Amino acid sequence: MNPTFYARSLVLSALLLTACAKDPTPTPLQGPESGVFVIADSDRGAWLPPENDDWVGRWIAHLRSGSREGQRFALAQLREEGAAIGPLLAAEIHEAALLPSNFGLLVNLLAALGASGDASQGLALADVIRHHPTPVARSAAAEAVASLRAADALPALREAIPREMEIGPRRAMLIAVGRIGGSEAVEFLENRARVWISESGLGELGNDNGDSWNALMLIEGQELLPALVRLDPILPPPLRVQSLTARIEMGDRTVGPTLREYLNAELYPSAKTRSLALTALAELRDWEAVLSVAGEEDLAMQHAVAKLLGLPAAVEAQVGADWLDVWLASPDEELRNAALAGLLARGQRQRLDPYLQLVREFPLRAGSTDALLLLTKPEFRDPRLPGILVGCWERAQGTHRMDILRALTKIQAAEAPALMARVPAVSRAPIGSS
Repeated sequence: MNPTFYARSLVLSALLLTACAKDPTPTPLQGPESGVFVIADSDRGAWLPPENDDWVGRWIAHLRSGSREGQRFALAQLREEGAAIGPLLAAEIHEAALLPSNFGLLVNLLAALGASGDASQGLALADVIRHHPTPVARSAAAEAVASLRAADALPALREAIPREMEIGPRRAMLIAVGRIGGSEAVEFLENRARVWISESGLGELGNDNGDSWNALMLIEGQELLPALVRLDPILPPPLRVQSLTARIEMGDRTVGPTLREYLNAELYPSAKTRSLALTALAELRDWEAVLSVAGEEDLAMQHAVAKLLGLPAAVEAQVGADWLDVWLASPDEELRNAALAGLLARGQRQRLDPYLQLVREFPLRAGSTDALLLLTKPEFRDPRLPGILVGCWERAQGTHRMDILRALTKIQAAEAPALMARVPAVSRAPIGSS
C-alpha cells in the first residue's frame, strides 16, 4: 500500500473534523433528575486540589457544571457537611437567583440546601418562591422547604399558592405547608380543602385536584384533629374514611360505629372504600366487624380480611384462623398466599410441608417450580429448604441447576458457594425461565 495514501487520509480526516467543529451540535437542555439539574460541562482543565482545603467551595463549583454523576457526588459531599454550610448555600442561592438563566445552578443549590438540615434558611427559600420566574426553581425551593420544614417560609407559601398558575410548583408548595404543620398551616389548608370539596376543585382554587386535602393529611400533631372534625359533615365517603383513620391515629377511639357503616355493600359498593374502613376497624381491634365481611363473595374484601388477619394484633387475639384455613384452598393465588402467611404467623409451620414436598421432586413434578418461587419469599422461608435443594442438584440439569443456585443465593444459604464453584457460568435468567 502506498504510504502517500495514509498521509492524504489523515489530512482529509483532520479537515473534516475542523469543518464539523465550526458548527457543533448544541447540547440539549436537560431537566432535573434524581435531585440534580445537569448543566453542560465546560473545559475545566487539569484537576487541582482546592486552595486552603476549601472542599465545600469545590463541591459547590461542581454544581455549576459537570456530569450527572459528578453533581450527585457533590450533593452527597455537601450533605455530609450538615447545617454548618446553610448560610453559605443561602448566599449562593441569592446570587444565582439574580440571573434567571442561572436556574439550573439554582435548582442544584436548592437541592443542596434542602439536604443540609439547616431549617433557619427559610427566608432565602421564600425569596425564590415569591419572585423567581422559572417554575422548576419555584418547585425546587418548595421541595427544600418541605425537606427542612422551614417555618420561616410559611408566609411566602401562603402568599404564593393562591396566585401560582403552574400545577407542579403549586403542589410542591402545598406539600411544604403540610410538612411545616402547625395551627396556621392547618387553617390555611382546611379552608382550601373545604372550598375544593364544596366546589369539586373549581372556582377560586382552579384545578386543585385534591392537592390541598392531601397536604392537610400530611400534617402531624393534634392541631389536625379539630379540623378533621369540622370537615367531617361535608366529606365524601373515601375522604371521610381516610379522615376517620387519621383520627384513630391521633387517639380518637369514638369513630368505630361510623366506620362500621361503610361495610354495607349496598350503601357503599366501592371495595376500596370498604377495605380502608376495614383497616381502620382493625386498628381499633374490632375483629367482629372485620370478620363480618369474610364470607362475602367479593374477592377484594376477602383479600383485605386475609391480610388483616395476618397482623400481630389478630394473631394475639386468636381470631380468624378458621377463615384462613378455608382460603388456603382458594384458586386465587393472592388470597391463598395471604392465608398461608396468616397461618404461619400463628406458628403453624406444618402448612409449608406440601410446598417442601413439591420442591423435593424439583424439577420433575408439576408445580415444583412455583413452590420453589414461593419458598424463597421472606415470609415463607423454611430452614429445611437448603438441604432439600442440595438433594435435587444431581438430577437437575442446565437451567434447573441455575434455578437452585439462584434460590440458595436469594435465601442466603451457606450451601450456595460450594455449588456455585462447580458451575463455570451462571445464567441471569429468572427462576423457571428457559
